[in-house]
Amino acid sequence: MTSLKFTAPTARAPLRRGLSIWTRVLLSISIAAILTAARALAQGTGPTISKIEITGNQRVEDDAIRIHISQQPGQPLDDAAVDADLKAIYKMGFFSDVRDHIEHRGGQNVLVYEVKERPQISDVKLYGMKAIRSNDDKIVAATRVHPGSILDPVAVKETIANITQIYKDKGYTDARVTFKAIPQPDNTAFAEFDVVEGGTVRIADIKFEGNKVFSDRELRSVIATKTYSRLLSWITGWGALDQKKLQEDVDRLTAYYYDSGYLNVQVQHPRITRNGDKISVTYVIDEGTPFRVGKINIEGNLKFPRRELRKQLTMKSGELFRGSVLQHQVLALSDFYSNRGYAYVNVDPRTQLIASTKRVNVTFVVNPGHEVLIDRINISGNTKTADKVIRREIQVQEQEPYSAESIRDSKVRLDRLGFFSDTRITTSPAAQPDKINLDVNVAEANTRLVPGRRRFRQLPIAVR
Repeated sequence: MTSLKFTAPTARAPLRRGLSIWTRVLLSISIAAILTAARALAQGTGPTISKIEITGNQRVEDDAIRIHISQQPGQPLDDAAVDADLKAIYKMGFFSDVRDHIEHRGGQNVLVYEVKERPQISDVKLYGMKAIRSNDDKIVAATRVHPGSILDPVAVKETIANITQIYKDKGYTDARVTFKAIPQPDNTAFAEFDVVEGGTVRIADIKFEGNKVFSDRELRSVIATKTYSRLLSWITGWGALDQKKLQEDVDRLTAYYYDSGYLNVQVQHPRITRNGDKISVTYVIDEGTPFRVGKINIEGNLKFPRRELRKQLTMKSGELFRGSVLQHQVLALSDFYSNRGYAYVNVDPRTQLIASTKRVNVTFVVNPGHEVLIDRINISGNTKTADKVIRREIQVQEQEPYSAESIRDSKVRLDRLGFFSDTRITTSPAAQPDKINLDVNVAEANTRLVPGRRRFRQLPIAVR
C-alpha cells in the first residue's frame, strides 16, 4: 500500500516576512494619524479667532470682563474655554444674560461676548407696611438692596426672607413679601417690595402636660409668653407668637425645675396648635425625681481653718439641691476671703451626681491667690467737695488689707452724704503686684438755689 505525504511550499517563510513588513508600515501610518488628530483636538478644531469683542455693557468696563476670558486671539476656537468664560462672566453678578457668537468680517473670525447688564437701583420703596414702620432700624438692617447698587437677585431673596422673619417675630406668621423691579430710563430701576401683613396670630391658650410638682398657674408665672385672660382680655390683650421667646421659656422652665432639685427634668419644645388666628401652646414636661444635697466638702489652699469656713455655708446635707443656694455659698466664701485681703479669690463649686441615691455631692475648691494691700486711694470728679470729706467716709485706708465689705460700706456712706449724684469705687493695678489702687470717682450734685413759689429750696451744699 502506497502512502501519501503533503509538503508545504518552501516559499511560505519568505511570504510571512513580507506581510510583517507591510503590517509595520500600516501600523506606523495609523499611529501617526492618531497622534495628528490628538494634537489637532488638543489645539482646537474650530476656526482661528482673530479678535475678541464685548458688547452690551454700559457700566461695567471691558477690562473688568476680559480678566474672566480665557479664550485668546490667534488661537483656534475652544468651545470648552468659551463655555467656562460665559459662566465666569455671569458669576460677576452684574449681568442677567451672557451669550457668545462668531462674526465673519473681512476674512477674519471675531468672537463676540454679548452681555445684558442688570439695571442699577435708583430707589428702594416698601409698600403695605402698617404694623412696622419702613424706617424701623430692624427693617433698614434687613434690607440688602440699596440705591446705587446693581440689582442682585441674591440680595433680593435675602431682603424678602429678612423682612418676613421680622414680621413672624411680631406675630404676623402669614406675612408675605413680594418684589418687582420697575424699569426706568438709562437701564435703571425702582426696587419695590410689597408687604401683605395678614393678621396677627395670637396665643389663646397655654397648657402644661406632665407637671405634678408645680401647678399650671405657677408655671405660667415663670414663662414670658402670655395669653389673654377671658375676663380681662379687653385690658391685657393677647400675647403674640414668638419662636425665640418660646425657646427662652423652655430654658426658664428647665432652670425653675433645676432650682428645685429636679436635675433630670426634660422640657420639650412647645407643641403648637393653630385654629384660625388663635394659637394653643402646650409644654410637655417630664419632671423626673428630685436630687438632694449629699456630702459637702471644702478643699484647696484654705489659709483659714475649715471649721471657720463651714460657718459661712447655709447649705445642709439632705435638703433639696438648689442652684441658687449653691451660688449663694460661692458668694459667701468669696466674701469671706475678699474681706480679709484676698481680692483675687476664686471659689469653684464642683458637683458629683449620684444617680442611685439621687444625691449631689458638692466640693468647694478654694484658690485664694495672694493677699493684697491698698496702695493708694485716688479721688476724682470732686470740684466743690474737699478730698478729706470723701476720705473720712472711706472705710479702708492705704496700706491696709483689701476688704470688699469695707468698700461697699464706703460707697453707701458717700451716697448718704447727698453731695453726689453718682459715686463709683473701682480698683486698678499698683506698681507692686501684691497691691492695688482704690479709685473713687464722684459726680457732684447741683448745689444752686432753686426758687419755689413762696420760698427758696436749697439743694445739698458741699462741705469743705
